[in-house]
This record gives sequence, structure tokens and C-alpha cells, in this order.
Amino acid sequence: MCQVIFAAMISTVYGLVMVAVIVAIAINIAHDGLLSPIAIFLMMIVGEFVIAALLHPSEIQCLMHCLMYYITVPSMYLLLMIYSICNLDNITWGTREVQIKKTQAVTICTTD
Repeated sequence: MCQVIFAAMISTVYGLVMVAVIVAIAINIAHDGLLSPIAIFLMMIVGEFVIAALLHPSEIQCLMHCLMYYITVPSMYLLLMIYSICNLDNITWGTREVQIKKTQAVTICTTD
């Protein structure tokens, strides 16, 4: 539980940092114009999301969450590394399958 609270605090702080970055990018675009390298990079990222949404029309509603994804993805990459290193002794959360011992089925036959 302590890890979850710590991860939430770190994610909140990092989310606020990303919001500040987005505001700084908006100010930079307003100052330098739409042909600045930052504006072109941002348009390429937005275009990437839009093209992916157009190629997968059944999931186009996910485009509404694009801003939240853009804000929180960097914290996911940081926290996943911390979580994986801190939980090296716990292998139940990963993708490895645990071998389950198979038991023989017992069949009871009755003859009349």
C-alpha cells in the first residue's frame, strides 16, 4: 500500500511538471510561430495520434484522452523501472506463467 501511495505522489508531481512543460511549449509557440521546431514537433505528435485514430476507427473515442496520456506517460516509464527493481522477489505480477501441477481425474464407475 505504501508503494501505491508513493507512486501516486510521484505521478502527481511529475504530472504537474508535464503541465508546466505544456504551458511553456504553448508560450514558445505563441512567441516563435507555427514554424518553430517545437511547434512542428508538437504537430507531428498530434498528427501521429490522429492518424492512429483514423486507422483504428473502432477506438477513435480514445483520442479524447490524448492529453492525459501525453501528460502521464513519462511517469509510467519512470515508475515501471522503480516498481520492477523494488519487487524483484515478487514474481506474481509479471508475465511469466507459473507451472501448475496437473492432478489426475478420478472416475468412479458403478455397474448395476
